[in-house]
Amino acid sequence: MSPNLEKGTSTLWWIAVIALLALAVRGIFFLAPSLDSDQAVVGLMGMDILEGHLPLMFWGQDYGGSLESIVAAGFFALFGVSRQSLYLSPTFMSLFYLAAIYLIGRNLWGRRAGLAALFLASLGPFYLIWHSVLPRAIYIDTLALGVWLIWVTLRALRREPGTREYARLCAVFGLLAGVAMWCHMLAVYFILPCALVWWRRDPRLMIRPAFALMMAAFFLGSLPLWWHNVVTDWSTYYFMFHPKPKEPFWQSLRFIWERSLPVLLGAHYFALSGKDAVVVPVLSQAVLALTGLSAMAGLIFWGKNLVRRLVWGNRGDGSEVLLLTVGAVVLVFGVMGLSSSGTHRYLVPLYAVWPLLLAWAFDRLGQRGVAGRMAAWAGLGAVAVLLAVGVYRVSPLGDPDLKPRYEGFTTLARDMSGFLASQGVSHAYVSHYWVAPVLTFDCRKKVVFVVSRKDRNPAFERGLLRAERFAFCEIGKPAVPRLRQNLLSLGARFQEHELRGWRIFYDVTPPPQHPQALSPAEWRVQAGPNPAWSYRAVDHNANLGWRSLAGQEPGQQVAVDLGRVVPQVCQVLLFNGMAEDAPHRIRVMGSVDGQAWQRLAEVEGDPVPYAWTGDDKLVALRFDSWQELRFTPHDLRYLRLEQVGHRPKWNWSVLELLVGAAGAPRPEPQAAAHWLRQELGPHAQVWCPPGLAAWLPEKMRPQALRHGHPDWLPKYLRASWLLPDDHRLFFAVESGRLGYALAALRGAGWRAESKTAHGYGLIIADPPQAPPAAQGQKLTLLPQGDGLVADLGAGRKLAQVELLPPQGQTLTPAGLRLELSRDGAAFTPATFQARWPSRLYWSGLAPMAAMPGPVRLELAPTTARYLRLSRREAPLPAGLALSVIPVGK
Repeated sequence: MSPNLEKGTSTLWWIAVIALLALAVRGIFFLAPSLDSDQAVVGLMGMDILEGHLPLMFWGQDYGGSLESIVAAGFFALFGVSRQSLYLSPTFMSLFYLAAIYLIGRNLWGRRAGLAALFLASLGPFYLIWHSVLPRAIYIDTLALGVWLIWVTLRALRREPGTREYARLCAVFGLLAGVAMWCHMLAVYFILPCALVWWRRDPRLMIRPAFALMMAAFFLGSLPLWWHNVVTDWSTYYFMFHPKPKEPFWQSLRFIWERSLPVLLGAHYFALSGKDAVVVPVLSQAVLALTGLSAMAGLIFWGKNLVRRLVWGNRGDGSEVLLLTVGAVVLVFGVMGLSSSGTHRYLVPLYAVWPLLLAWAFDRLGQRGVAGRMAAWAGLGAVAVLLAVGVYRVSPLGDPDLKPRYEGFTTLARDMSGFLASQGVSHAYVSHYWVAPVLTFDCRKKVVFVVSRKDRNPAFERGLLRAERFAFCEIGKPAVPRLRQNLLSLGARFQEHELRGWRIFYDVTPPPQHPQALSPAEWRVQAGPNPAWSYRAVDHNANLGWRSLAGQEPGQQVAVDLGRVVPQVCQVLLFNGMAEDAPHRIRVMGSVDGQAWQRLAEVEGDPVPYAWTGDDKLVALRFDSWQELRFTPHDLRYLRLEQVGHRPKWNWSVLELLVGAAGAPRPEPQAAAHWLRQELGPHAQVWCPPGLAAWLPEKMRPQALRHGHPDWLPKYLRASWLLPDDHRLFFAVESGRLGYALAALRGAGWRAESKTAHGYGLIIADPPQAPPAAQGQKLTLLPQGDGLVADLGAGRKLAQVELLPPQGQTLTPAGLRLELSRDGAAFTPATFQARWPSRLYWSGLAPMAAMPGPVRLELAPTTARYLRLSRREAPLPAGLALSVIPVGK
């Protein structure tokens, strides 16, 4: 056997041995595979692919490609759906990473360095091994593709530009870069340094045909990303450039140095602190020091190659790509302020360099005589021991809690899904995101467990809203008693079952009455504290609402006089804006005469409260939150909402208050959806509540709109639900809220027509004509009695008046009383129609006005000299002015 053949055979044996080591280290975690919800989502997406769907992005995100789920689907097809077969997907990708690590090390410094790098990356650190087996969606994929980008770049550095092989490398690089960019935007960690070195090697690259080939391949590889953005109104672009919380650059660098590097290098456990975080005392510090010395040496020697490459272009051994990669990771991480996430996973790409750095140091030191070789092997042994100990302690072999936890959770999923299925339940709400997807995956979607406040997969929510039966699953105190109280406060009837510490509420049915929302036109509202804002809660405007302007405390209240005794009052519906501003604990009192009161309902609200939709289903919205309270029908004139809870960090907000009386027709969402398709066609987009939207085809369900958050919109409202005001819109609301929706639309100047069927009202709304541009005469209102009076100077014909509140304030027209007089002595009430600006907001259940003003009062042309404004209970602000718009303008 020739020496070269013998050497090649020896190398293959070493590679085989190390590959078996890598599989063994990773295989340990298959004994008791842990799974969190983000990882379970990867598996659920893989199951979705097997069912014929192809999600392009991680559910609920506009970044993060589905490559890992596609690979998982292949393993599911071969071995069935399980945690172990799901683990095969990242393990498979990690083998590609290991192969590239060996090839890069061998290419740069020879066989020994390549094997050393392969050995280290196969053994650990534990954070790398975790990401090599845990399906964390995108991080091992990005790392694997990134090291192959480095490998292709190194190959290209040694090829003559203009050759056919060079062109092939350009195409391969473009394809890999495109796929990496689809997987995660952090692929720029690798693309930027490789592109820089490539350009310095070949400055004429951009004018070569090979560059066009590279760009075409890049577009092909990233095609799923482009397609996703085309069909979602460039959502990834919106996400990337939408303001997000971030920390200063130097804070991020400090995070890397103090918190991330000890974890990434296997010296500290990330979930612990202080002495408990150290993996092996003394040895951990020694390995950190050894790595630091290697990094300093690498900075010097690789830095020289970087200077040669930048100055001469065709000089350098390729190690400068590794140095630039580290620089790119640190720079991008710092500029984006990613330390605000508190996680180390955005730094996983550093594992593209770490094993190569230590392998280079091992190889260089081993060339310095016997002492150098001994030191090199001692250092490699110390690192290997630390890595092995770290991996062992976090594996099922070293952590005795992992296997019982795994078996307990899979048993829970089996038993819970079995019981629910026996009751005819196909979907169940779970309030914990970190539980619901895992249960769904572990029971193989026998029952779909839906995150109550917002599931990553909207199809799961729609499935629940279409299901014949649904349930709630909750665990622990105070969650279980609170959920029971909330269901009772919604008028729901249900049965309960206890299973392994969980409480299951099933056979959930709604109250028999279907409420008809009352018109608030004649209501009198008085809230405290902050009584001046009382009428904001009944003005059909999402922007304005009553707020306590202080933490939630007992004694706060909102009192409503309905103006008359209303028979069969059975509902209070609160639009909170965001769930945190919902009342902590609310008591609803009712009275016929304002003297004798009876308690109608009392409940401590869920973190995200519920409301009925589509007749018999409940929905909870994290934003645009509605809280519904149902009670036995009573004849009432007075209602009082009392805060009896304590939540000092959050205001109590009532953006809109609806009161309902029994008598509306029963909503039939499935039949209504069919009716809408017949009336409007299959492509008309209809804004409607979740219970109806679940039955509409995809093209009829509007998507959240992509635009910035205007200054006039409160932060607790979502800019994505601001509606366009330049074309016709279609709305479908439950018949019980049709009157409210029409009043809101007409109050914003929209021309609306409606028709009803199957318990829903279809509204065809056209935007108002352009508002008058002319400005009228500005007049200051002066106090007089219980109101404010303006003198026009002479008798004038009035048709429009614009309210001008003091600077920095807003004013709702709700509850306003307008009176006119010719002589200033005898005032006559004037009927008017308040007009908000035309912009609308979709609240999830009904449209509302969106802008806080200016507000115009439109009245039948009347001649008067004096004008008086007043408001029941809530005083008008001092400094209020108005503008009298000339008739005909």
